[in-house]
Amino acid sequence: MEWIIFGALLGIIIIKWTNRRERKRKLAEEKERKNEPSTQEPYRWTPSDADAAKAEVNQQNGVQLHKPEEVDLNGPLSEEASHKLHTLDEAGLELERLSGQKLLPYATIDFGRGQYPHSISVIAPDKAVALQWVDAMQRRLAPGLLCYAGTSQWLGDDPKSGTEVVIGLGETQLDIVRLAQTDACNYDLDNAALIAKLQELNSRYGISIKTASSDTVGFVITALPEDMSRLCSDLYAFCPDLIDQGVGSMEALEAFLFDNDYVELWWD
Repeated sequence: MEWIIFGALLGIIIIKWTNRRERKRKLAEEKERKNEPSTQEPYRWTPSDADAAKAEVNQQNGVQLHKPEEVDLNGPLSEEASHKLHTLDEAGLELERLSGQKLLPYATIDFGRGQYPHSISVIAPDKAVALQWVDAMQRRLAPGLLCYAGTSQWLGDDPKSGTEVVIGLGETQLDIVRLAQTDACNYDLDNAALIAKLQELNSRYGISIKTASSDTVGFVITALPEDMSRLCSDLYAFCPDLIDQGVGSMEALEAFLFDNDYVELWWD
């Protein structure tokens, strides 16, 4: 009987010792993992099925789209890529090289119905590719130059298929919205009012503007706050269509923002 009791006690001691070693091992692994550099990938727009379908339609309609040079947004910049571009001429040469597209000596406004001559642009096959080119060019441009994805809905006399990538002159990213002449007239917000609200969002959360067109602004939220409900409320108050014509609820918007740092607002 004594040997049975002794064996049981010994078994309990061995189990506790084993569990203690396992806890120490897991704590050590967790500590080591936290000390490792982050391997999170940078922002990358993922092409949707709709974008792929649009590209296929472009090909069927005979639109010639040269294969762009592949851009590694994860890798370190080469010595050449680290050299900043200071003029529109320099930026235009780089944009042509990157895209493989003909450089246009203007950007468009008002859904492609007007032209702004103090900018340059190329046409990407879809918004997914356009945002890739925008990311690459924004890394290269010196202060005074701005890059963004512009018109993608073409209502003018010279309709195009694809999304415009624009390089223009400006001191801050809010000048992107001025160049695109974005407004929300259906919500009584002119260009200046939109810029003021975007400045509030930037001051509160930090944003990096990637897209601006006649009625659309898209940006990356650079640091999601702990209070996601306030961010969602601010975005909904600014752009009701984000929920009413978009994700459907505040809860769905919060879930979307947890998975996506890029958000696009529109006022139609």
